[in-house]
Amino acid sequence: MQNKVLYYTNLNRCNPQSAISKEPERYKWRAIDYETEEIKGTMLMAESENVVPDLFLPLNISGWYKIFLGLYTISDPELRDGIRVKLKDDQTTVFVQAEKGRWLSDSIDEVYWKSSDLTDQDIIFKHQNDGHQKMTSYIAYIKLVKLTDNEVKEIKQERKNNNNKRLIGMNDAHGLYYWKRVDSKTGILEDIEPYRNTDFEKLYWCMGSGGDICTYPTKVGKVYGEDLEIFPRPGDRDIAESMKILRSKDIDSMKTAIEYAKNIGIKIYLSQRMGAFACNPPWDGIFTSDFYKNNPNLRCRDRDGSEVSRLSYAYKEVQDHCISILKELSSYQPDGISLLFNRGAPYILYEEPLVQSFIKEYNKDPRELSEADHKWLNYRAKFFNYFMKKVRRKLDNNLKISVHLFNNEKSNLFYGFDPSTWINKGYIDEIIAYPWRNNDIDINYYINLVKNTNCKLYIDLLPRNMTPNEYRERANDLYKKGVDGLCFWDTNTRHVALRQWSMIRRLGHKEELNNWDDGEGVYFKSIKLKKLGGYRVDRYPPGWAF
Repeated sequence: MQNKVLYYTNLNRCNPQSAISKEPERYKWRAIDYETEEIKGTMLMAESENVVPDLFLPLNISGWYKIFLGLYTISDPELRDGIRVKLKDDQTTVFVQAEKGRWLSDSIDEVYWKSSDLTDQDIIFKHQNDGHQKMTSYIAYIKLVKLTDNEVKEIKQERKNNNNKRLIGMNDAHGLYYWKRVDSKTGILEDIEPYRNTDFEKLYWCMGSGGDICTYPTKVGKVYGEDLEIFPRPGDRDIAESMKILRSKDIDSMKTAIEYAKNIGIKIYLSQRMGAFACNPPWDGIFTSDFYKNNPNLRCRDRDGSEVSRLSYAYKEVQDHCISILKELSSYQPDGISLLFNRGAPYILYEEPLVQSFIKEYNKDPRELSEADHKWLNYRAKFFNYFMKKVRRKLDNNLKISVHLFNNEKSNLFYGFDPSTWINKGYIDEIIAYPWRNNDIDINYYINLVKNTNCKLYIDLLPRNMTPNEYRERANDLYKKGVDGLCFWDTNTRHVALRQWSMIRRLGHKEELNNWDDGEGVYFKSIKLKKLGGYRVDRYPPGWAF
């Protein structure tokens, strides 16, 4: 017996009716007739320049259903599109997009959103038009698939089961404000809501752009763009203005994120890009730290003595400054601290204290040795080990410490990282191996590092956009090699695309991956358009003329 299926294709029946028009009209959604190989209906569109009210679609049903969204898009590099949706009783919207890449966009993406009890529920549609990045919003239809009692029981049991929670999402807490102006808690929450009822155990939430430039009310560093009048990009202004608006409303962005993540059952670690203290023009006004500017004596030095635009961890002052940021983050009581060493190397080079100490011990000047000299590299790593020891000692022992490292042992050692010591001394609890400069990760090296230890190993799965089947195959292969879980850099750019998210969100089911297909026809499918707005688009479409 097949599950009952309901289609809501005539979305011009949304309320308020006064906010919908057949023609392009300011302050109104546009209703556009369409025809596919399977259905006919009326989609809704809000142009990027328009300002329109929220619409709600009364469902007038009861019980549990799978919810599918029919999304349309225009594949034009100058036009970004997407729509924010929520159920009436949801605390926040989520932002979703159809898959890009099809010139002339002659089809609709039908994508799975979520399963829920829809008794007394409406679906609410919001136009994405806040901040500088105004978008065109489309919604073609809603499809609901009735769930049986047994299916509902299985869903509820699965949501209580933590055995498949082995995924880590990473949000830089920068793009969140860059692509929209955030003026309420909801604007923060919608970047966390997508992790609800998924295989994600943890969310790594960055403290800002990195270093000590923060997107929370810091007392140690500087709030993003707080003293600027001219910004290099419109998105940078949106971030700075978001910070001012939130501060005026006494909203602490970090506290808001942590509370909501824990509320939906997600552990949250606060992340810092450990080398991001300076950037060249035109971004220097935004990204360069006052601590960096005021302490030229604490910067890295290359072997020829020339300055490198990094702060050096060879200096106690730099170590202490970074730890003061980490301690401020830990005061929010997250589940852990995440040190992002995969962005911002080098951290230690040929600084005077390090060079003189080496000369004293070995009677050799390291600047006259090969850059790859192992005696020198191992000595440099000892200096960095001291910093990691201080981090562990200064932070709450209940906090987990995670590190993002490079692709292999050679890269790690060159930049001063000695993860074997960090693990054996108990300085860290988790390693995320990252494909440094797009190089392959030496999985065996990392597997041997954590073998017979309490340290967990995760692999950062890149590139950011892959097909569902590519995600499945990559994950399946890594689990077979013995990794504990997977991490997703910039996950906030992935959960908006429900086609790939349909696979990503369940990649913790490592025992079942081998028997899965990519989910096409179950979680997503493309439906060919025949007509759009009265124009035939399936054969010799009008767009060919332009």
